[in-house]
Amino acid sequence: MREFELIDWIRGRSGPAGGLVVLGIGDDAAVLDLRTDGRAVVTTDLILESTHFLAGDDPFDVGYKAMAVSVSDVAAMGCRSVAGFLAVGLRRDRGEEYAKRLFEGALAVCREAGAALAGGDTTESRGGTVLCSTVVGAVPPGGEPILRSGARPGEAVFVTGRLGGSLAGRHLRFAPRQAEALALVAGGRVGAMIDLSDGLSSDAGHVARASGVRLLLLADRIPISEAARSAADGRSALSRALDDGEDFELLFTAPHERAAALERDGLAGVTSVREIVGPPGRLLVLTRSPGETRAFARRLGSLLTGGEFVALSGPLGAGKTAFVKGVAEGMGIDPRDVTSPTFLLIHEIPGPRPLCHADAYRVRDGGELREAGLEEGRGPPWVIAVEWADRVPDVVPADHLSVVLCPAGEEAREIVIEGQGPRHAGLVARLAEGRP
Repeated sequence: MREFELIDWIRGRSGPAGGLVVLGIGDDAAVLDLRTDGRAVVTTDLILESTHFLAGDDPFDVGYKAMAVSVSDVAAMGCRSVAGFLAVGLRRDRGEEYAKRLFEGALAVCREAGAALAGGDTTESRGGTVLCSTVVGAVPPGGEPILRSGARPGEAVFVTGRLGGSLAGRHLRFAPRQAEALALVAGGRVGAMIDLSDGLSSDAGHVARASGVRLLLLADRIPISEAARSAADGRSALSRALDDGEDFELLFTAPHERAAALERDGLAGVTSVREIVGPPGRLLVLTRSPGETRAFARRLGSLLTGGEFVALSGPLGAGKTAFVKGVAEGMGIDPRDVTSPTFLLIHEIPGPRPLCHADAYRVRDGGELREAGLEEGRGPPWVIAVEWADRVPDVVPADHLSVVLCPAGEEAREIVIEGQGPRHAGLVARLAEGRP
């Protein structure tokens, strides 16, 4: 089949122009009508034989992947694909049936996305087969594209689907998450979004850098595919979920109050991978139960070496004393020795790193705590923890660790940890990275 015959064959299967496509295949360029608001998103992807697909792969799957990767990019912007373009350099020994199957795969993606295959190019390659796809997407009316740079402190991190093991075949035939992305955007704020093409570890890093925040992912919350669990390549299933890439799922951030609804609705298997975005020196965590809150507090306590000042605040019933119990346990102190010092004001608890536990709920000012025995300048090996510290700012030193606890549901808690001063900011960095 000659080139022009192939173009005619493709045009006959791409359907008539419609929607935003005024003129499709057949002229020097396609014509799109962007009269809705005059804005569009455009993405281009290149896939190469022996790099992104193998010579023996079904050409339908190859064409499908070439178009699907671009539809996935548009979906990650919170937009709807309206027109696709595919340029193909076919290896010399590929025949008519190979070319047809390849374009049938691309057309299948376009139909699933509600887009038109509006143009492209074909030529002969003296090396392997090369495909270059371009997709134009429409910004939702009255909306904005979702960028990688939109994540904000206080937003939870989510992924759709299950990750890892894509080379078992899923990297060729996957469903771009366009419907899910549009539903997410229509349902409320989405901070940042990206499709997972390079792998969770890399793509989460792209969002963190673009937004100027830190994303802390909990290993036990990352959804791992069966292919990643069953692969026998000497790596752990978690490593595959983090690093394999070509999952083409979505990673996005949203206000933590959307977490329960998103997980309940099970939108494309949306899973919160939990620990929240925050700038360096500041960490936001959403725990689902008292046990998770206690475990996080223990982790913090294990990093305290003496000389730290922990200033706790939050509404009545937020669990400040329970949090101190967890910190004490991480310091090697029996948590049963920690009681609320509301009436005693000061409670000194011995241990390998002794704890001075104070409560400012019933005092008028910091002077009363000092009279009761608080020495805010007390150094190692002592650790000082003051509940209701926001009521006595005059006793809180400039270099301190702020811990704010707020109810985020019946048992869930939002915890904001912020290090003031170099010592405590470094402590938050170690806490975020899981380092001792």
